[in-house]
Amino acid sequence: MNISNVIFIYAIIIAIGGIYGYVTIKSKHSIISGLVTGIVLYLCSYFYNLSYQIPFWISSLGAVYLTYTFYKRYSITKKVIPSLLLTLISLLVSILLFYLKFKGKN
Repeated sequence: MNISNVIFIYAIIIAIGGIYGYVTIKSKHSIISGLVTGIVLYLCSYFYNLSYQIPFWISSLGAVYLTYTFYKRYSITKKVIPSLLLTLISLLVSILLFYLKFKGKN
């Protein structure tokens, strides 16, 4: 598993989350933010493959921010889906990205 693949899979999950929010409660905010974030993450995945480093930082700091945002939403709504689920996925992605980037470096 490499960093680009993790970012790409995360982009798909976030985009699907936005679509899910629109389908279930007709939230235009969810579909717009989910698709825009998914597209940005997809572009980060693509440009990271071209050996640019800034996409790593955009996507990992974005995952950290989304972890905070989804946790804050969960603390208000206490809904497991989507808030807690996306909190845990974002946290996992954040940890995985930093681990893959810095493993073996002293």
